[in-house]
Amino acid sequence: MAILQSQPTCWLDLRHLACYARRTVANVGFGRKGKIDMNKPLDRAAIIAGLEGRQGWQLTPEDASLQVIEKKYFFKDFNAAFGFMGRVALMAERANHHPEFNNQYRQVTICWATHSCGGITALDLEMAKICDQLAVDSGLKA
Repeated sequence: MAILQSQPTCWLDLRHLACYARRTVANVGFGRKGKIDMNKPLDRAAIIAGLEGRQGWQLTPEDASLQVIEKKYFFKDFNAAFGFMGRVALMAERANHHPEFNNQYRQVTICWATHSCGGITALDLEMAKICDQLAVDSGLKA
C-alpha cells in the first residue's frame, strides 16, 4: 500500500519536469522567426561569452576535431547522480538534443555539442544552463 501512495508524488514530479521542459524548450525558439538560430554553430568568442558565469564548464581546445562543452558534477551518492542523468535525459528527449554522459559512481560528466552542424550552438549553451539547474535539484554535492 505504501508503494501505491508514493507513486502519485513520483508522477507529479515527472509531470512537473515535463512542464518545465516544455516551457524551456518553447522559450529557446529552435530557429523560429525572431528567435536565435539554434542550428548555427557559434564562434569561439560567442561560446566563451555564453559560458561566462557558468561555473565548471570547459570548452575543448581549438584544435579538437569537434568542439564540445563539458562539465563534471559530483553528487551525494550514486542515486542522486543517476537521478540527475534521468532528468537530463527527459529534458534532452523533449528538446530532441542529446548529450554524451559518463557516470562513475557519484560523478557525472556531461558533454554538449551539435553534431549536425559540427560545433556548439546556442541550444548547447541553453542545455548547459538547464543542466546546472537540474543538478542543484538532484542533490549536487556542495
